[in-house]
Amino acid sequence: MADIAAEASAPRPAEDAALTQRRPPMLAVGPVAWARANLFSSWISTAVTLALGYLLIRWAMGF
Repeated sequence: MADIAAEASAPRPAEDAALTQRRPPMLAVGPVAWARANLFSSWISTAVTLALGYLLIRWAMGF
């Protein structure tokens, strides 16, 4: 009886393969996640990022 219960609760190889092949969400890794964590993590960093972006674009247009 204990063998049946242990066998039923053990994960099957097909389930393990399906879990290991899943990719993380796009917002958890990559350039979008980096930008959210470093450039837009708070309202002040968002304001500074947008202000510097505006000044950089304005400077580039005047070139």
